[in-house]
Amino acid sequence: MNQLKWLIGLSSLSIVMGAAGCGGGGGGQSANNAGRAAVPVFVTDSPDTDNDHVWATIVKVEVLNATGTSVTVFEDSIGQSIDVKTLRDASGQRFAFLSNGSLAAGTYTSIRVTIGSSITIFPRSAGTGRTLPIDDSIARDSQGHAVIT
Repeated sequence: MNQLKWLIGLSSLSIVMGAAGCGGGGGGQSANNAGRAAVPVFVTDSPDTDNDHVWATIVKVEVLNATGTSVTVFEDSIGQSIDVKTLRDASGQRFAFLSNGSLAAGTYTSIRVTIGSSITIFPRSAGTGRTLPIDDSIARDSQGHAVIT
């Protein structure tokens, strides 16, 4: 099976962020946080009926502005392993909390997600999982993690 297909399947994994807080320097914000907003970062998934489990490791989530400058809103050097299949049920999307980052006021144009170099899938009714490498055509960081923008 094409390794890239698994990456595309994983691309249905969504990073969800929401601004909580306001810009301005007044009321309760310290000088270090003036002009910044809290940004809770969650992960979710879309429906996939082929697998009982899909384990992925999220290492970093960055938000980029129009010039390509990035702000890290989640980072874990070991990575956060998540069974993305648990992020949807009969009621719809479920969400896993990753972090509570913060961003300065501004316009952000994209998100860059760094994941482990492989995913592990458990096909429907299979007792064991298969570890599949992320396709080599995908950009990597210095530790070999896949980087997707």
